[in-house]
Amino acid sequence: MPSVTVRNYQDSPTARTKLFAFYQTAYPGNREVQDGDRFEWQSFQNPLAPPDTNYLYHLFAEDDRIIGQNILLPYQLSIGAAVRDALCSTNLIVMPGLEGKGLGHRLIEQHEQLGKVCFAVGITEASSRAFQKRGWSPVNDSRLFVKVLRPVPLLRYLGKSSGFWRLASRIAIPFVKLANLLFALRTTLSVPRHIPGVTCEEISQFEPAWDALWPEYLKAFAIHFVRRADFLNWKYCSRHDVQHRVLIFKKDQRPVAYVVYRPSRNTERGIYLGRITDFVHDPSVHPKFLHYIVATAIRALQKDSVDGIVGIASSPEIAAAFRANGMILSRPQPAIIREEGFTLSQLRDQYPHLWYITLGDSDLDNYW
Repeated sequence: MPSVTVRNYQDSPTARTKLFAFYQTAYPGNREVQDGDRFEWQSFQNPLAPPDTNYLYHLFAEDDRIIGQNILLPYQLSIGAAVRDALCSTNLIVMPGLEGKGLGHRLIEQHEQLGKVCFAVGITEASSRAFQKRGWSPVNDSRLFVKVLRPVPLLRYLGKSSGFWRLASRIAIPFVKLANLLFALRTTLSVPRHIPGVTCEEISQFEPAWDALWPEYLKAFAIHFVRRADFLNWKYCSRHDVQHRVLIFKKDQRPVAYVVYRPSRNTERGIYLGRITDFVHDPSVHPKFLHYIVATAIRALQKDSVDGIVGIASSPEIAAAFRANGMILSRPQPAIIREEGFTLSQLRDQYPHLWYITLGDSDLDNYW
């Protein structure tokens, strides 16, 4: 293993210039990682981070070059109804050409030494292998669902960019249009246009008075991040580089659900994507309440003429709501966690579902 040191990031103009130079090599073509406002938002404005504290860790070579990184995002996780401080690993990467030398393990080890629950969501296969070598436990219960509206850019986003897939996507265009017409008919028959007694309005801020409602609605899940107003407002209502929209659903003046969604454009990949970022609902309101919530977000995103719409389902009920709204393509959305003070097998025995994951978890919604 090369001689390296792990250091916590100390912000300064010089340090940021050196870091962004590393990003140019480690993330070629990714403009978002060098967006100063987004960097400030993710690194220094999280309300769960203590004052004057950040959780950016870098590997330095002997010549003081940055050759690796692990950004840790402070979270609170509800695990078996107990609230635990946690750090989510994101952007774990080493400089191209230095993979397989144990450098990533140094960063993961630093993560484990910080005394909080360690986890990651939406990881690559290489990162998953590195975490598992350290004894972390993978979870593959959740799936990313896709509603195809324009197949050419969407397949490019999914990594299907070879000549065969380009040809196949163009051939598929009339079939996709037909399929969407059939799905629209199915949605009309199976998804309610309104729920008796439920109103919907757009909001600009979450209210602290609602904090106790969200864990009650998620009590069927053993693990979920704690949805506190200050944290939700940081994630969804304070960014300038992207614009989320938040809808609150009420019944008898009581909030019974929210949904966060946004369109996102990636000029490098040539994709204009709709994201159903986060949602929580009271399942006792109506058997098809979530069908209606998803449909509301999809209708709004389709008005923006997006190429496709994505969302994550972490239970069969959520998957059913997505399918009813024409979101049919899916693939696993991996997550991983270090068991400490709990075991996943025990939690599976105690709860109907293990882990509530949406696009709002980890860094899945932090970029374009």
